[in-house]
Amino acid sequence: MNAVHVTHTAPFFARSANMGKTYSISDYELLTTILSALKFRELNGNIGLYTDSVGYKYYEQQKMLKIWNSGINVDVLNNINDNVDFEIFWAAGKIYALKHQQAPCIIMDTDFIVWINISEQITNKKDVICIHREELNPNVYLPKELLKVSPNYNFNPNFDWSENPCNTAFVYFGNENLKQYFVEEAIKFMKDNLYKPEEFVSQMVFAEQRLLPMCAKNMEVVIKSFVDLNELFIQNSFTHLWGYKRELEADHLVAYNYCSTLVERLISDFDKGYKYLRDIPVIKKYL
Repeated sequence: MNAVHVTHTAPFFARSANMGKTYSISDYELLTTILSALKFRELNGNIGLYTDSVGYKYYEQQKMLKIWNSGINVDVLNNINDNVDFEIFWAAGKIYALKHQQAPCIIMDTDFIVWINISEQITNKKDVICIHREELNPNVYLPKELLKVSPNYNFNPNFDWSENPCNTAFVYFGNENLKQYFVEEAIKFMKDNLYKPEEFVSQMVFAEQRLLPMCAKNMEVVIKSFVDLNELFIQNSFTHLWGYKRELEADHLVAYNYCSTLVERLISDFDKGYKYLRDIPVIKKYL
């Protein structure tokens, strides 16, 4: 089982608020990334990283490069030549990384942790399985007429806009044809699409999460889910930090306690097999 993380730094520098700043990642995100990679290796297989030169140098400074055991690719994200606004399309790096992965493969967010061996849930290697489907919240998933598009883009008339989006924090792609179709459609939507939305969410979630099931339906492919949305907060097989980040950003004590807990878990689970862990600065900080 092969998975990849993606860290694309261009969106950080595309934000006007970060003008003149040095690239950085919070302690709780770095520690979650380390646990995400090592726990996947322990239970499921190999994991690699797609990043760019800035991301590579940053992880090198953090002494984290060894956590990914199936290679680090900087060429793909260094050489995106399409005209894409990375402030609007802040997760575009995932789409470009996925384009260069061969199915079967897994793409997972750096703030996502898998606590189980997922092989038993993949009954057909050609399946496509997202972590869960989402509701069509009209404040997030805008109707077609409110989405911004480039002058040369037209929505496929066969798209079914009633399809529930896929949360793509963790996706298993076993179908190469669907993967490529989805990637091509997503890039087509993002390319030359430079009109700023009011909330900086709707454009990216359409390209990343809503297009996938619509493409699948066009190909008569059924997308499965690892968990039901109603089970998301009561199961212990998967953890996605996303919903907790606001609290971690707002409360330093909560963030410190979270980081301390993660370091305890990392040392408990991996200290013997990964001697370099104690040399990683963000881990040393909380020992």
